[in-house]
Amino acid sequence: MFINLKTLKDNPGQEITLTLNSGGVFEKKEYNGKSWNNYKYEVIQDGQVYSLDATDALHRKLSTLDQNTTFNLSYEEFTSNEGQLRHYWNVELFEQPKYENVKSNEFKDHLNRVKQASSNVKNLSDKIKEENTTYTNGARFGMIFNNVVKIFIANKMNMSTEEIVNTFKRVEGWVEACENPAKLPLATKDNEPVSREMLDTIVYDADDLPF
Repeated sequence: MFINLKTLKDNPGQEITLTLNSGGVFEKKEYNGKSWNNYKYEVIQDGQVYSLDATDALHRKLSTLDQNTTFNLSYEEFTSNEGQLRHYWNVELFEQPKYENVKSNEFKDHLNRVKQASSNVKNLSDKIKEENTTYTNGARFGMIFNNVVKIFIANKMNMSTEEIVNTFKRVEGWVEACENPAKLPLATKDNEPVSREMLDTIVYDADDLPF
């Protein structure tokens, strides 16, 4: 089997991927009274071994590659300064495509924020436990802590550990106020009812109106 270079010549820009499996073996070829230099290479495509016949132009590029090098081969065209359409063999080293999600960086950033948030929450829990050694009711602590976490998430996880601890104390204060309403300070002044009496209607002459 051999690589049909005519297919590439008929489709400029089309690219195939090959692996060089040998050096070029020189031979002289003749056809219809014309002769040219030919170099026979062994290449691998999709796990199959093929023969590739290269003339001088392609041989010059293939000869610079090391054996077992994988490369992309294509037949390209360009317009010369004189306006003439010309062609050339393009040989480029093959690079394994990277199938990376376009949002991967964004996902990584989000994952890092979540990890940081988890670390902050753990630090918060440890710090609160250090500062509040009198907690004996785990359910009560968990209830306060869960509400603090909700506030933390609502603030887009941008709160510092100190701010979170202060928030915990604030929520704890709300709980204690609800648990012991009798300890709340009494109002110093009775509420005064709002008078609903209507004022007497004042009649203005048209000339007295400011508009």
